[in-house]
Amino acid sequence: MFGRRQRADQAEAAREAERRALFEELAKRPDTVCPFLGLAGSRAEYHQGVTREHRCYAFGDPADLSAEQQEKVCLQRGYGNCPRYLRGVLVIPTEELEALRRPMPAGPLPPLPPLRPARPATPSPELASSGSGGRRRGIIAAGLAILLVA
Repeated sequence: MFGRRQRADQAEAAREAERRALFEELAKRPDTVCPFLGLAGSRAEYHQGVTREHRCYAFGDPADLSAEQQEKVCLQRGYGNCPRYLRGVLVIPTEELEALRRPMPAGPLPPLPPLRPARPATPSPELASSGSGGRRRGIIAAGLAILLVA
């Protein structure tokens, strides 16, 4: 009985070490590549461009990705707005999530501009008259609410 428990504990420790190594590797990616993007044969690997081999590992079994999804979401800085990404980060442990939230920058960081006192922003006449900013925020808020309910 104790031998089985010890083997199970060793197997669990090995799985945990493998999982931590995976998330450490994913955290080294540039910030323009979704951490849930991987290849059909290897979750930790990806190609710089669109390919049929890419899969989404955000949750469950690896899901196929369309070329448009890869081009417009997975291989762009905006992957954090993807519903798959948002759902995937809800199910991973906190320390792994922190590793994914600290991706490596895509290139050398630009120098910081000097600090200046903030000026109140004045909207351009086009934005002030159209009211599209409020509508956009409302649509985003509604989308997030639906995602949370789901």
